[in-house]
Formats: sequence, structure tokens, C-alpha cells
Amino acid sequence: MIALYSRSYWDVLVDAPPALVAGGKGKVDAPSTVRAGGFAWNAARTLAGGAVAVRIVTVAPAGEGARLAAEVPAGA
Repeated sequence: MIALYSRSYWDVLVDAPPALVAGGKGKVDAPSTVRAGGFAWNAARTLAGGAVAVRIVTVAPAGEGARLAAEVPAGA
């Protein structure tokens, strides 16, 4: 088993072509999604479903526990 430890934060992923953002004021309406971020989460997404069991150890506010639990990738 590998234990991955890091702080957790929320990444906002925006799907916008760089050329569109680079023009004008850099403001553009684009779809976005939010997912758990930080070293442990990024590594867990990469390693999930592999030959090694993965455990995520993180520090987060008490109110974020259920939201973070829902982010655990399948196989981790």
C-alpha cells in the first residue's frame, strides 16, 4: 500500500482555448468543473486501479469530509 499525504484544495478546470483568453481583456464564458487538488489527489488519480493499493491522507476542514470522500477515485 502507498499512503499519499498532502494538503487538499479545490482545482477549477476551465475548458477554454488559450487564444480565446489571450485576446481582449482575458474574460470569456467557458464551462468549468471543480475537483480535489493537491499532490495526493493527483497521484491517486494516476495510480488508482493499479497493482498497488492507494490511501489518501490529507488535512481539510471538518465540513469538507463528505465532499472529499466523494472525490476518491475508483480503485483508491
